[in-house]
Amino acid sequence: LGDTVQTAAGGKYTGTMSVSANGGYWMDSIYLFGNLATAGYKWENNASVEQAKYTRTAISVGALSSMKKDGTEVFYSAALTSTEAKNDDSVGTAGSKTSTMALPLQIGVEAEAASWLTLRGSITQNLQLINNSKTTPQAGGNSNPDLAPGNDNVTLAAGAGLKFNKVT
Repeated sequence: LGDTVQTAAGGKYTGTMSVSANGGYWMDSIYLFGNLATAGYKWENNASVEQAKYTRTAISVGALSSMKKDGTEVFYSAALTSTEAKNDDSVGTAGSKTSTMALPLQIGVEAEAASWLTLRGSITQNLQLINNSKTTPQAGGNSNPDLAPGNDNVTLAAGAGLKFNKVT
């Protein structure tokens, strides 16, 4: 729900309540999902003067579909993600606000390698059509240009699952 840390020098770190809400709904063979996550903190010096504050909010909505045949499942998904992070530095002008919007696409496969072993792998990449990022510094600084499209990124994932009777 929250946390507070008092340092030996008299400073205080206070974390805000973090929230992560997820939901989904199956429509035939398509799974629709959404996610909302928030977190943050603030830092005060020994005179109880706020020195820094950070908040982050992330929202995503998407759809996933899968096809199963002969012990193999192929899945693919697309999601629209939006993130906003604010870093306020009360002492100087180091604070900033970063906003991102992306459309990650994912495709993967899960297959039975043996009666007791399942292997899986996937690849995810942001579609360059919607892959924007903008960082705006605190008052007194120059605004950074929009990054549209944003940086190229590819995520590879691999995993294995063990099966023992009805436990996976």
